[in-house]
Amino acid sequence: MSTARALLISAICLVSAAAVTASEQTIPSLTTESGLALSNIVVTSVEPDGIRYRHAEGLGKIALDELPAPVAESLGDTPAQLEQFAAQRAAAQQAQAAPAPAETRFAEFEAEIKDLKARALSGPTEMFQSGRSSQEVQAFREASSREIAAKEQRLSQLKALIAKLDASGASEKKTRRLIDAVFQREVFPGMPAAFARVAWGQPREVDTLTDERGQRQSWWYGGDRVLWIEDGAVETVSH
Repeated sequence: MSTARALLISAICLVSAAAVTASEQTIPSLTTESGLALSNIVVTSVEPDGIRYRHAEGLGKIALDELPAPVAESLGDTPAQLEQFAAQRAAAQQAQAAPAPAETRFAEFEAEIKDLKARALSGPTEMFQSGRSSQEVQAFREASSREIAAKEQRLSQLKALIAKLDASGASEKKTRRLIDAVFQREVFPGMPAAFARVAWGQPREVDTLTDERGQRQSWWYGGDRVLWIEDGAVETVSH
């Protein structure tokens, strides 16, 4: 595990241990680290990896490392915990700002695909040895092939998007944040819509809304999972 990820996980654990709730706390205005401006949001819960909120446009979640420092530090319980959290967060941000070797960027994706391929090879033998039928083994092979193909496609799409970011001069911190989010199938406010589509896949339905604010889209993924897209980025995440 990289130093940056270890530090960030440590910071998250510290917040979790503080066990602070911010139920129904209203924040008049908030701008995330990636520049998304929100107003009159009501914090409905504080979780180890961020906060959930509601506002006029619906529900959403802001990741811990997207919160402004004053908001993030307010999740602490004692002055000592606040000071330790601030130091951990600053160290994690500094470590994330350091360039990472290009070949390590997609290591988790590639390792997962490698494991899937190994399981696809060894699985049929193990299934036959445990008395599973030929039909069950064939179904396993087909399912494994589909899963591997889907993950290889996601990795290819992600590499293409990151290449465009690199060409535009985006920071390593931003690209690593996006890679981690896509790998974990996370979507956050401010995330470019193209990355959100790779993280969650194709939406079941896309609706376009035009009002005084301009044009927006809602991407419905089934159930309560909805993304609101505005100006090419995720505005609100509901799930």
